[in-house]
Amino acid sequence: MRFLIELGLVGALFAVTLLFQREHLAELRKESDLLSLQTASLSQAQEQNRRLHGAAIDPKELERLRSDHAAIARLHAEIASLQAVESALPLNPLAQKPEQEMLEALTQEERVLIYQQGATISKGWKPRDVWHNAGKKTAGAALETVFWSASVSDMETLVSVIEFDPSVRKRAEQIMAALPAALSDQYGTPEQLFSGSLVKHIGAVAAVQVDSVAGTPGTAKSVLPPYCTVSIMVQAAPTVAGESPLIPLIEFELRYHPDGWRMVVPFAAIEEYSRLVSGGMTP
Repeated sequence: MRFLIELGLVGALFAVTLLFQREHLAELRKESDLLSLQTASLSQAQEQNRRLHGAAIDPKELERLRSDHAAIARLHAEIASLQAVESALPLNPLAQKPEQEMLEALTQEERVLIYQQGATISKGWKPRDVWHNAGKKTAGAALETVFWSASVSDMETLVSVIEFDPSVRKRAEQIMAALPAALSDQYGTPEQLFSGSLVKHIGAVAAVQVDSVAGTPGTAKSVLPPYCTVSIMVQAAPTVAGESPLIPLIEFELRYHPDGWRMVVPFAAIEEYSRLVSGGMTP
């Protein structure tokens, strides 16, 4: 019995030893296969390297590559020069095209469409606290932008949405000539004079409402732009007694320009400023 036990132990020990040897042999085989694969890859790389070193570059091809490199350098210099010239040009050369030519190029259908879009104005009272920069894609939008920019003293935006007829501009220049030097220097142009005065007086307006819109698209090949006459009602700011009187209808003319609609400064507004100057008041 004891012999059998000892024999079993020896057999088990032999089996375990045999198993370890087999596993070690398998690992050695794997390492051998990996080494063979690496040796083959190395041989291929060495062969490719020998081929590359043995290939001679054609002197003509080398000269062509050098010439191309020099040409690329010249092109970069030319591009830099052109970019410098371009930076000195107007951002939009088409914007320099005379406006009269652009208006003359409008077909009758285009004029009608411009007028219809420009004359589309929403009605209803608009209190000053809802005024905003509505742009100038339509006559109504431009008019609201006039009121908004005046209410927030945005002179730059206000100047961009108004225009003067020649006779009104001449009268405004006469008024400016009568102003004290300090005020004349402060305003500088009729646009700034009107804008500054409107900014000072817009506080008297609490709300506006469009009453009616009229106008015409004009005719094809004409230098006259489509225009709208917008009649509005104005609600004055509350008085001390709490009343908000309505001001009779006021008409504003707005004209189309390629960059949007603009409000035409009324001659009556300039005459009112003249009256204020004559009375010793600052418009």
